[in-house]
Amino acid sequence: NNYLEKGKNDIIFVSPQQNLIRTVDLIEGMKKAYQDHQLPFDEATQVINTSTHYEESYTQFVEHFRNHKHDLVFASYDKEGVAVVNAAIDNNISVPDDMEVMAMMDTSYSLICRPSLSTIHLPIYDMGALAVRLLTKFLQDEEITSKEIAVQHMFIKRNSTND
Repeated sequence: NNYLEKGKNDIIFVSPQQNLIRTVDLIEGMKKAYQDHQLPFDEATQVINTSTHYEESYTQFVEHFRNHKHDLVFASYDKEGVAVVNAAIDNNISVPDDMEVMAMMDTSYSLICRPSLSTIHLPIYDMGALAVRLLTKFLQDEEITSKEIAVQHMFIKRNSTND
């Protein structure tokens, strides 16, 4: 919403083929934000599926950025965010001045990236503990009152975004 409100509506979402998170929900959130701003969202061009292997996704984005530059690239994982940053820079696209990049997970990839990668911190340890607790309840035939549990997340602004 923040980007759309500033007139930056060329936003793409990068989703690796193997997903540990529900990217469908993230894509639906993007669609809703575009809808709220009366803007079209074209999933065929604004969602890019990529490999989980850095070498393959980097190569894919080197080719992509020869003909494309976006206001924002949002990657579902830091590793793919680093591939985007490196491929953009190798195509003379300045990050964050020409194109902003953010990702999710807040792994060491986000810190070793140059410029450092803005990311959404997800509490992976807590999520694992919740999963084990649910599995224990399931195995002990205890009642599970909710199949979905919200976890706290936090945006960590680093040098790959301006805002």
